[in-house]
Amino acid sequence: MSFSIKSAVSRAWDVASKNLGLVLFFSLLYCVVQALISFKNVSNDLAMLAMKGQSEGENLVVITRYSPFDFLVILIGVILSIILSVALVKVCLSLVRGEQVKLSLDLFKCSLKTFAKFFAIQILYSLIIIFGTILFVIPGIIFGVRFMYSAFVMVDEDLPVIESMKRSWRITKGNFWRIIGFVIVIYLINILGLLCCCVGVLFTLPLSSIAMAFVYQDLIEAYNSENNTEAQE
Repeated sequence: MSFSIKSAVSRAWDVASKNLGLVLFFSLLYCVVQALISFKNVSNDLAMLAMKGQSEGENLVVITRYSPFDFLVILIGVILSIILSVALVKVCLSLVRGEQVKLSLDLFKCSLKTFAKFFAIQILYSLIIIFGTILFVIPGIIFGVRFMYSAFVMVDEDLPVIESMKRSWRITKGNFWRIIGFVIVIYLINILGLLCCCVGVLFTLPLSSIAMAFVYQDLIEAYNSENNTEAQE
């Protein structure tokens, strides 16, 4: 039960090139949403530095770092980020499966149930990696790889949170080092995108997502095929 890193990246390149407009749209939208979140954080950090500078050594106690408006902007940014992430997974899976994708508002339809499950998976995934990293780093890497496709499974098969994570664990079995290699390749591709005056990441980021979708599809097909063979025997 395996996949080819070269094949996944090559197929992703072909798909991304043929859907360049869609790819660039999602990249720009992602950058805008992330900028919305980051801007408030940076602006507040600068304000804190300015206040400390004005204090000239006096003890300055800042009780509230963020105003209600700041929290609202960040909250809106996080909500939009989740909706965009769900839409991106759907689009990548459709492109990988040869389905035609048209840019419309329907792409961003996200039920409250799907939103909540996606958010829960992201929180659980982060906590598991943090906990695993505390346990001498290695467990964090293992958990990160084995649960990497939890969100893909949830969006694709509409499974509950825990079941999505269990299925991700099952389909990645036996592919740990190959997935590590795949992640390194994707990381290097995005580094190259950054080196191209940062503009290249507008293409390499969605390229990475499409490549991830191809690997997911290969893992799912291999897992289902193996299970079907065992059932027939």
